[in-house]
Amino acid sequence: MSIKNKYKTVEQPDNITVAIEITKGPFKGIVYRYGKISVDEGKKEDLILSFNYDIIENKQSADVNSKKLAPKFEKFLGDVIVDILINEVKKNGEIKFENTKNRVSNSKKSNNE
Repeated sequence: MSIKNKYKTVEQPDNITVAIEITKGPFKGIVYRYGKISVDEGKKEDLILSFNYDIIENKQSADVNSKKLAPKFEKFLGDVIVDILINEVKKNGEIKFENTKNRVSNSKKSNNE
């Protein structure tokens, strides 16, 4: 199953930001938004994707900070970013960033819950 079938975008009340709701899998019901996102060069030709995120709602009360779930959760969030970027390139031939002041960091949960 494609990752695209496991999430959907959710418009926020401020009409500026867009959140992501996880619709399938062990993290179903979690609504979050990305904070700072960066792509850095790694060794050889690898790229390193780093990001921050804020959980807006956790309907299932999944403990995404546990040692067991945290790596899987952050990998899922990274897969969603990659899917969004690939689809944006396919759709527009490029990636257009809007409202991007404050985007760059590493994959750590922010303290804004």
